[in-house]
Amino acid sequence: MALAAIFAGGLLGSTSALADGEEHGHMDALVFQDGGKVQMGFIDVDCFGGAGEPGCDPDGEPGNYVYEAELEEGGSPVGSIGLAEEPGFFSIPSAGAAALPYGSVLPANAAHTLSMVYAPSSLAATSTSILYWDGTGAVNFGAVPNGETFTVEGNNASGGILNAASVLSGIELDSTSSNSFFDTHPDFTLNGGGASDPTDGFYALFGVTSIAGLSSSDKWGVVFGFGFEDEEAHEAAVDVVAAAVPEPGTALLMGLGLAGLAFNGRRRA
Repeated sequence: MALAAIFAGGLLGSTSALADGEEHGHMDALVFQDGGKVQMGFIDVDCFGGAGEPGCDPDGEPGNYVYEAELEEGGSPVGSIGLAEEPGFFSIPSAGAAALPYGSVLPANAAHTLSMVYAPSSLAATSTSILYWDGTGAVNFGAVPNGETFTVEGNNASGGILNAASVLSGIELDSTSSNSFFDTHPDFTLNGGGASDPTDGFYALFGVTSIAGLSSSDKWGVVFGFGFEDEEAHEAAVDVVAAAVPEPGTALLMGLGLAGLAFNGRRRA
């Protein structure tokens, strides 16, 4: 769902304002380019185009490669699956290019796909695409306990079932428009193994974003919470993943004119 209207190459920001200190409600993964390569960040879509209170960043920030999301309990009976449409993926339209303090907008009319890939080797000794932590004690990601899988769905029936030993490629999302814009959300469904419901806890998935004509992004991660409402534990899980999915180094930040700007290692979708 786009919260900024794009018309005739221009943009109209959302008029809703957020009170000081209020958590912004629609955080998406920001997708842009620099040096011919897809780069990732985050953007508060409620602030896009200048909406929101002072300090609400209308342009987003680069350098974030880990996202935080919640899986809503669904299915029949309720809790037999987990459902999410986050993280979403958002690109700045060409009308806003002059104001960007980093990189540049994506090419127009370019295909946009995701690949779900294996976890970093620092988090998993074997090739594993889904990691799990039960939320108790110190963060300790390991194998899913009961054969849980994810269904990841994009446009045109693309995607499929991701199990711990598999990867998925060619998940189609909205292409960039004629003014380089998209605001698009894949569907993530957590499934239990066999006849079991999914186990409560935190699940980490990893992906790569591809835009036609550019080199693909570095690996990014998302940590989903399911049936376990503990924000402190969720943040701790995201911090562990952020340490294994590096943000851009100082050289890149300097190239973007952002040396000295500190980025949070996580953003809630």
